[in-house]
Amino acid sequence: MKPNEIIDIATKGGSKVVFQITGDDLMNLLRYIAKDSNKGANVLHTAEREHMYAILGMTLRECYDAGKISVRTFSGLNEHNITTLGALCQTTPKELTKFRNFGHISCEEAKDLLRENGLEFGMDVTPYGYPKIAWHPRRQQYEFVRL
Repeated sequence: MKPNEIIDIATKGGSKVVFQITGDDLMNLLRYIAKDSNKGANVLHTAEREHMYAILGMTLRECYDAGKISVRTFSGLNEHNITTLGALCQTTPKELTKFRNFGHISCEEAKDLLRENGLEFGMDVTPYGYPKIAWHPRRQQYEFVRL
């Protein structure tokens, strides 16, 4: 399917279309959108938002299984209910180092993991539709905030 055909289908009102595009096809589509910003601006914005939401929803278990973080870092975060990159990026290094057995090296691992995925500590995740977290003092863990 050609990029202009994809844009025409995706921008038709009243229909919701999902595409799975990767590699060269994705790059060609993004180049096409850049040339015709009037048609593609909303599609590109939605794609970026969905992509960021997927990154925020990535579990730390996946990162651990891929060898991106150590068992100590994974366990320290998991113990306090930080189970996704979206939850991790809402914390700060100062908060994390207060955890038992979570020192400077684990904090650096977490920081590198966030940076590798285009995230950072103290990030506002609400523009991407990801839920906020807050510290629950009685349970000694983070929990998602209900709005």
